[in-house]
Amino acid sequence: MLLVLPKFLWRRKGPARRPFGRVAAAVGVGVVLGSTAPVLSAGPASAITVQVEPGETLSSIAAEYGTTVAALAAANGITNPNLIYAGTVLQLPSSASPGTVTVAAGETLTSIAEEYGTTVDALAAANDITNLNFIEQGQVIDLPSGGNTTAAVTPTSVTVGPGETLTSIAQQFGTTVSALADANDIGDPNSIYAGATLLIPSTSTSLASFSTPAGGDSAALPAELLAHPSRLGLYPDFTSAAATYGVPASLLEALCWWESGWQTSVLSVTGAIGVCQIEPQTASFVDDVLFPQSDLDPYVASQNIDIGAAFLANLLDRTAQSESLAVAAYYQGLQSVETEGMLPTTENYVNGILAYSSIFAAAS
Repeated sequence: MLLVLPKFLWRRKGPARRPFGRVAAAVGVGVVLGSTAPVLSAGPASAITVQVEPGETLSSIAAEYGTTVAALAAANGITNPNLIYAGTVLQLPSSASPGTVTVAAGETLTSIAEEYGTTVDALAAANDITNLNFIEQGQVIDLPSGGNTTAAVTPTSVTVGPGETLTSIAQQFGTTVSALADANDIGDPNSIYAGATLLIPSTSTSLASFSTPAGGDSAALPAELLAHPSRLGLYPDFTSAAATYGVPASLLEALCWWESGWQTSVLSVTGAIGVCQIEPQTASFVDDVLFPQSDLDPYVASQNIDIGAAFLANLLDRTAQSESLAVAAYYQGLQSVETEGMLPTTENYVNGILAYSSIFAAAS
């Protein structure tokens, strides 16, 4: 039986370097060849070095170690940031020793990463954290060497450097490719040019980032959705998928609204893809087990929604059509929900989605 890991448990263990190589191949910088395994070592003058893996780019390495493409290039005398080779040993830029921060009430890895100028992945790696959605008040977090011990101020704009992409810029400033593209009216996220000035969005969408809607006009769709006609254009896909797989359309719409804000190009830190934030393993489960040879592509918005609907239908069947348990299992994993109950973050997730489901149902 194929085990589909819950969203918040599908994390890299130990020193594994990258969640999914396909992402780097699709949107990262550069092309690298070879098959050399990664090696971390102490280089000259106590410098830290890293050996490039097949498929890695300066962009992905910079994101993992809390630095920038420009800083890596400068530290290694690289004149073409788009070209590095597997097996190359790179010196990581020198920086101050990592500091620490004590988690305050309501803080998350995302908010801490944004405040201290680092990334969620870098924080998780520095602290051996496998559940990116769960940290405790009072917990002491080590800041990775790329982070600052004083709060970092996110600029309102940035000039694109040679070799930079929307992916590397999004990682550097704690936002998403989709948010950058929306903020700058970019139709093709794979085409930006050195010297271009980009606006940095003040906020970004992340997993389980919305708040449970307050009372008011229950028929009013979220303002963020109404402001983006391209996202509203996904309605027929939700209606079709809900009918095909036998799930409530409003529940599917609310689930994917909470997950991504109906953004087609959102990619989470765990590798979850698109509108319904589909993990690659979930896509395989749907294709191999639930609907063999369906060959649904999570990178295509309508098919991403189909995968989400198919997986939600399976969870509804396995929970006797309990919407709250099925939604909890989509996030936490069914086995975990059954054995441990809903975690606090899961309860917030479920309550928010069920509240939005009522809104989408009333507005239909």
